[in-house]
Amino acid sequence: MIKGTLQSVIFANKSFAIISIMMEDNNTMVVKGEYPNPNRDIGLIIEIMGEYVNDKKYGRQFKAASVRTLAADDDGLYYFLTRIVGHVPKKQRGRCPIGFLMKSLKR
Repeated sequence: MIKGTLQSVIFANKSFAIISIMMEDNNTMVVKGEYPNPNRDIGLIIEIMGEYVNDKKYGRQFKAASVRTLAADDDGLYYFLTRIVGHVPKKQRGRCPIGFLMKSLKR
């Protein structure tokens, strides 16, 4: 099992995806497997069950057997809202209070 923030979708179709996640140790990992509609989870923390594999062309990857979305932290929520909403105010001194974000969405 690995856990990290979904950074980008490299490829996706109806049921299969190749994604890039930022793991808790700040390393990036490419994950492939069944994952319908991963774009909705960009910026959120996900937990992935599966195994490491060595792809002959692309190197070490994680082959997902299942993916579960976890609760977002402040940074993940900010990333998600700025990508989807687009007009959320900039972070102040590296902090992103959730209450401040919620007020800005009501405008």
